[in-house]
Amino acid sequence: MANIYTIINENTLGAGASTSLSDNKQAIKLTSKAFTLVIQAEATGHASCTDDIRVHIRGSIDNDDYSTVDIGAYRTGYFNIPVSDDAGNTVRVITAHDFAYNYLKLIVENLDTSYDASDILIKANIKTQDVS
Repeated sequence: MANIYTIINENTLGAGASTSLSDNKQAIKLTSKAFTLVIQAEATGHASCTDDIRVHIRGSIDNDDYSTVDIGAYRTGYFNIPVSDDAGNTVRVITAHDFAYNYLKLIVENLDTSYDASDILIKANIKTQDVS
């Protein structure tokens, strides 16, 4: 069974700017039935952009106190949307994760300090299974 949620939907993200945790439409809530989290992220870089969009992943055990740094002491707690590889066009990335947190939120950062990014959409697909 899959549960798909829109997490971030931003028309424009300024050069060098970031969203905040409060920009998340909702937290990603992981339960004991969740066995895979798939994140689909897309954005359009300016036609002249030379850097990418970074999606930071932050965790919480109570949906209140989120980590102040990216999660994962032993693995990377972020991924990039490589908009500079196809500047001016929408680039979509799909990543799969297995996290030991109850709640997750995302921060989107425009690494390009000269140009805005647009049409930023991030969805989460929480795949669950029946646990007897």
